[in-house]
Amino acid sequence: MNFVLLTNLVLIVLCALVTFQATRLMRRIREMRSDDLQGTVAALDHATQEASQVLGEMKQLLATDVTSGFRTIRAAQALQDELSVLIGIGNALADRIIEASDIVRPAAEAEDESPASASADGEAVGATIGLH
Repeated sequence: MNFVLLTNLVLIVLCALVTFQATRLMRRIREMRSDDLQGTVAALDHATQEASQVLGEMKQLLATDVTSGFRTIRAAQALQDELSVLIGIGNALADRIIEASDIVRPAAEAEDESPASASADGEAVGATIGLH
């Protein structure tokens, strides 16, 4: 046998093996396409439906939370307004008390206090503050 014939026989065997392997590979690819593709599509469809459902629930939840959040903010603003008014009243009352104590303090230092004059001073302070 000469070298050329031996090389041709080896090439024929190798070509047959490559053809056989290519045929096996094509069959596996077809099986994979038919089985896995349908399963993959079904899994993706299921995941898409679940994601759509979750997004719908989140949208509904956020819509109700935003509404209740706005209500809470409005109530807080109303409380803030009321507290501002109360703080203003408290500050005005404190100013009047300070003014009354400034009026009474020099008079108390100038004269010795007796029980009768102390009650008269107390009534004067009450009248200055606006309690009587």
